[in-house]
Amino acid sequence: AQPAPAAAADDDRSRTSSPGTARQERPGQTVRHTREVVPRPGDIAVVGIAARLPKASNPQQFWDNLLEGLDCTSTVPPERFAARLADGPEPVSYTERGAFIDDIDAFDHTLFSITPHDAARMDPQERLVLEQTYLAILDAGCSRAKLAGSDTGVFVGVMNGGYAWHTATDPGAQPPTSAFWSMANRASYHFDWHGPSMAVDTACSASLTALHLACQSLRTGECDRAVVSGVNLITHPRQYQLLCGMEMLSRTGQCRPFGAGADGFVDGEGVISLVLRPAEDALRDGDRVYAVISGSAVNAGGRANGYTAPNPEAQYALVTKALAAAHTSPEEVGYVEAHGTGTALGDPLELRALTKAYAAAGTQRIRLGSVKSNIGHLESAAGLSGVLKAVLQMRHGALVPSLHAERTNPHLDFEASPFKLNTQAESWPADLPLVSAVSSFGAGGANAHVVLRGVPEPTGTTAPTTAQRDCYVIPLSHHSAAGLQSAMDELRQWLGGRRVDMDALAYTLACCRDSFAHRVAIVCRDQDELVRGLEQDLHRRPAPRTTAVREVQELSARTAQDVAALYESGGSPDWDGYYRRTTPLELPAYPFLRHRHWVDSAESGFRSLSTLVSAHRIDGVTMAPAAWTLAALAGRAEGRALGNVLWQKRITDPEAVEVRERGGELSLVDRTSGDVHCTAEVWAPAPVGGPPELPAATRRQHGPEIYDAFRRLGYDYGEPLRGVRWAEVGPGSVRAFIQVDRDWGYGLSPALLDCGMQLSILLAAEEAPGGPVFVPYHLGRLTVVRAPRDEAVYCHCVARPGGSSQRTRTYDFFFTDEHGDVLVALEETVSVAIDGSSPAARQPATASAPFTVFELN
Repeated sequence: AQPAPAAAADDDRSRTSSPGTARQERPGQTVRHTREVVPRPGDIAVVGIAARLPKASNPQQFWDNLLEGLDCTSTVPPERFAARLADGPEPVSYTERGAFIDDIDAFDHTLFSITPHDAARMDPQERLVLEQTYLAILDAGCSRAKLAGSDTGVFVGVMNGGYAWHTATDPGAQPPTSAFWSMANRASYHFDWHGPSMAVDTACSASLTALHLACQSLRTGECDRAVVSGVNLITHPRQYQLLCGMEMLSRTGQCRPFGAGADGFVDGEGVISLVLRPAEDALRDGDRVYAVISGSAVNAGGRANGYTAPNPEAQYALVTKALAAAHTSPEEVGYVEAHGTGTALGDPLELRALTKAYAAAGTQRIRLGSVKSNIGHLESAAGLSGVLKAVLQMRHGALVPSLHAERTNPHLDFEASPFKLNTQAESWPADLPLVSAVSSFGAGGANAHVVLRGVPEPTGTTAPTTAQRDCYVIPLSHHSAAGLQSAMDELRQWLGGRRVDMDALAYTLACCRDSFAHRVAIVCRDQDELVRGLEQDLHRRPAPRTTAVREVQELSARTAQDVAALYESGGSPDWDGYYRRTTPLELPAYPFLRHRHWVDSAESGFRSLSTLVSAHRIDGVTMAPAAWTLAALAGRAEGRALGNVLWQKRITDPEAVEVRERGGELSLVDRTSGDVHCTAEVWAPAPVGGPPELPAATRRQHGPEIYDAFRRLGYDYGEPLRGVRWAEVGPGSVRAFIQVDRDWGYGLSPALLDCGMQLSILLAAEEAPGGPVFVPYHLGRLTVVRAPRDEAVYCHCVARPGGSSQRTRTYDFFFTDEHGDVLVALEETVSVAIDGSSPAARQPATASAPFTVFELN
């Protein structure tokens, strides 16, 4: 079983397929190629992959998008820049289309021991390379601890340093940096690797050139493993200005490689990391092999018709050289991933060069495509994005459509070429060699080409129906309690859709992962018992033993509890002795904490509250959450409690209001009109009791279904406010795990408070399905014991009796950590109906329409 496809994103994400290619089911792996890999001298194995790409947070989602024929481009995210690119009398760009990855301002600085100050100054490309490097080595079955001190090399393709262009708003602040050398050296330093460490900038061929150099280094023995990365981010509006000045970007907003009407590329973002080993070593050690790199070559175009004009003769020579290095004839290649930027000049020249190089293959035998039609041109990461596509196609035994070329460029004669442009998804034909080649060309003529042999994913195998031992201890750990709870939830969800080999699962988690401070060890006999153990969240698990735990020589049903106790107390069980070595499973990735780090600059918009407001749409009206007012007021209360908070008028622009203090009262007031939106009294702090014992929950609901239901009820939350991961709903109470990653600069995160207050919607829906929409009106007391940071946060929402059963509700909210200690309490929170009709019958309110409140007591 495979993970579910990525959920549909915003309206900018469009589905594209060729005429007549609509299908009821996705192509499966029907091709019958042997899985046995016979290494040749100099072969390099790809043993680990990690990636973040437009509309895809991991390689599996990337593959789902490719297979479904998705165009993953969009307009520039509104929070990316301070102003729109096309605004003003002298617009920066003639297009606002691009292909973007989410949350480029987020980074787990605690995992990598980097201070928040340094993380904010550091180019986000460097931060992403660190994170994806770690995920790639985990995917390769290596822990950070086991690779420390090894001769692992780091090669990073990078070309854009726009982060250093930002103008800091604080004149005394240190400027941001974009140091290419540090993007490689930082990884070598952090992981304590002693192989070659270099950043490569050959423009758009940078990452494929880095791959070529890594293979050379492995073949000469300079390193025994190599991590190759390609990264590209659009961090400053000047990047659009420069590309538009050269007329490189498409005015139509589509990248159409080899298609009619091709008018340039769409700029794109992404980061890809691959772990490489000599194929003989990888096969000897039982590594998972995704593909084998048979050969590669690089060259320069020399003098051509212009500095940025491609030289087809040099490209032909390059491909011929790479095929020779791979000991592969043109007839043995089944697919070519073209550079394919979708330009009127580049595409015909590239096809001419490829046709000459692969002429011996015959006519229209080799399939051709370009991933740039899906995710735009990733510039320095473009080469590895093409490699990843080629690897996944061969692994899954399927060819994915190259988009926007249903009508090919009339200047291209495919019928006289060795190529057939692949415009529809289909299974890899049985007579098509499972060999792919990838091209990547850089401005100025820096060219690279690589040849890979495919290794199909195992099919037809099932996990053992019975456990192979009488007991397992399954360890999970994280550097934070919040991350540990997320890891437990993600593993439980992943196990819910498949049957796995428990020996392989235990080996992967125990022997191929690092051990951090926050730990859980689950004793189980089989997969079903493991799933039940994962459902027992951190808050409800028994505390680890405080007494000394002895070392255990063997793992059995008799000793399993001692092994688990040893691990949870910080010890190091002999995992390698307990579990035999096997090929590691492809498990959910290590969950990073998403702390926000970005320089305060005139050009960036990440600190703008507009992202908070746009994520909060209630009854059809976009407004600032009541939770934001609490965060703003609590920041002025300086350790004191807030009481008698009264919301009087909604706020649509938080930048237009300010906090004013008079005596013992705080208020949020419009800067221009003086209108009062919210008032609160400042009280002396007082002890807070814990949440009451909650009745047994009737069922557990998960985040996606919760927010789908909220939308139907009239509460439309954007991604920044979708922090309820799961909720247990019982009579008159809800208990939920909440994880948010945005605080918008406040000590108490408004997103955290809002997500906790959202739980009242679940209770109201239980009591009166289809009832009116409620908004907060009055809060008796807000107490902040400790602002949450990396704790696992659970919110308990308890309904108070009294008030109108139809139009007012009163709740208490207790935010606790994994130990049950109260962090924040909202007591006697009164919500009121904003009108008297049900969501189904009610029309969305206009932005100027006032709320009508009924029966205030």
